[in-house]
Amino acid sequence: GQVQLYKVAKGCKVERITIEHDATSKQGREHVLKLIADCDGPRTMLFSSMPCTGGTPWANINKLKPGGMEKWQEHQRVFRAIWATYVVCAKALAAKDGHLANEWPTGCEYHRWPEVQEFFTAMGMKAVKFHGCRLGLVSFSTGLPIMKPWTLTASGNELRKEFSDLLCNKSIHPEHAPCAGQDTKRTESYTDEMV
Repeated sequence: GQVQLYKVAKGCKVERITIEHDATSKQGREHVLKLIADCDGPRTMLFSSMPCTGGTPWANINKLKPGGMEKWQEHQRVFRAIWATYVVCAKALAAKDGHLANEWPTGCEYHRWPEVQEFFTAMGMKAVKFHGCRLGLVSFSTGLPIMKPWTLTASGNELRKEFSDLLCNKSIHPEHAPCAGQDTKRTESYTDEMV
């Protein structure tokens, strides 16, 4: 899809790697590695937001439904293939002094996987938690803020600092809409404020 450049991103080149590039394939991985080979490392960030469907709390419930286990296994397979590409590409960019970041909902079990934790630690990446409501995330049906918990794991302090004071203690937004129903899928997209 097309990327809109916001005022703060003027002059910033954005290359989205989507399902059309297929990061699980050799061609997809080579495409990302070529972008990294051609980039100015210290001025480049590899920002990932890999699908977390197989690691959500709902996955444990959905596994019990007919066909649920097979769907969960497929989600896990796809995640592991994308993760393998991310690891190779992140190492290549880190070798050029580039910046790394990854975002998942806070409840995603992938945060707790030993191989994920070990890799983030080896890359000098640390986590910061924040809530979507502090960045303009609202329900499309009610207009109420949604307190979606996100975790950003990033190298370097600058990006983490931008998100470091964005937890909602409900004094900022006393009432929230649940991250449920039709809003769940829509909350995968970032707000302009987050971008």
